[in-house]
Amino acid sequence: MLLNSCSMKGQKDGVVFSIDFQNNFREDVITVQIENITVIDGKKISSDEYDENGEMIVNDGFTGVTIEGIQEQNKTKVLFEQREFSLDNDGDFDTIALTIGINGQVNKLNVELAKGKYIGLAKEGTNKLRVLQSDYPFEYD
Repeated sequence: MLLNSCSMKGQKDGVVFSIDFQNNFREDVITVQIENITVIDGKKISSDEYDENGEMIVNDGFTGVTIEGIQEQNKTKVLFEQREFSLDNDGDFDTIALTIGINGQVNKLNVELAKGKYIGLAKEGTNKLRVLQSDYPFEYD
């Protein structure tokens, strides 16, 4: 279950953007490019857990996959797992260009950060995405 925070709790200094992969992923393979830099290439993700009979046993609305963009001097450092990538800019993004592949189908998004720097991506239908944005970090049960 996805909860949206309405407090300053959990907000981090220097965050330019934060991307969470949220609902409806089930052993889907994703690729992610941010501003034409490949951050994820062929990672299998699931937002829910199922038993051996295919029955859902956990539904917290989060895959555990978060990508963060952090401002550092004149660059934005993109962090994912133990890796980091640099975007050459002054950290002043109005929009970020995302290319998200789900099971080989490409979704191109231009996300306006004025609508919220915390970005939730949920799978909708067959390999499409729904974008949710907030000024505050998402919280999950």
